[in-house]
Amino acid sequence: MYWFHLGKLKEELAGPGIPEKDRKNYLLALMLTYSAMNLLGMREAGFWEISAGIVEVILMAVSVLLAWKSNGKSSGRDFLDRYLSILWVVYLRVLIVVQVLGIFGMLVTQLTGFSGMLEDYVAEINAAINVLAGLYVTFAVAKHVGQVHAVESSPREPDAVPTAQTAERLEKFVETVVKRELAAAPGVIRTRRPARRSSIRPVRRRR
Repeated sequence: MYWFHLGKLKEELAGPGIPEKDRKNYLLALMLTYSAMNLLGMREAGFWEISAGIVEVILMAVSVLLAWKSNGKSSGRDFLDRYLSILWVVYLRVLIVVQVLGIFGMLVTQLTGFSGMLEDYVAEINAAINVLAGLYVTFAVAKHVGQVHAVESSPREPDAVPTAQTAERLEKFVETVVKRELAAAPGVIRTRRPARRSSIRPVRRRR
């Protein structure tokens, strides 16, 4: 993994490419650096916001490491492709579910009159929702990456029962081979001709 030598990095990318372990390290370093910069900008935030941000950074690192382990570590392949694509789909699903539940919960609290009581706990509720969503995304992504790796590693069983087209082709092939063998060796199989009747009639004796 390179930190400042961009020239050597480009040479390696243009050649054999970087190994799977370095790909994981680049992704982890980028995500952690971005999250740390966001935390530094939350100086004026409250206790619960900062706490939720720290937990999200930890979950982000755990997510990458768990997915890396589920993908077979250094022996696996296409880690970035699998992790990023699966992460996007899982994150989008969770985002939609959280937004729908948030709108539903807001309507219920307003209709029941609990909106005023929950105003003092908005920060705590948002922090809890973010942490729970992060936990789900972390383990769901690792699970799906592991399933992809398991399918890739499992041997494929050949078709035991031939299809109708395969059986027809096999029958035609056998028939062609038999015809060639008979044509190459004439006289091997001969048909029996019916016996000829004798044209000599018996002579009758005169009395």
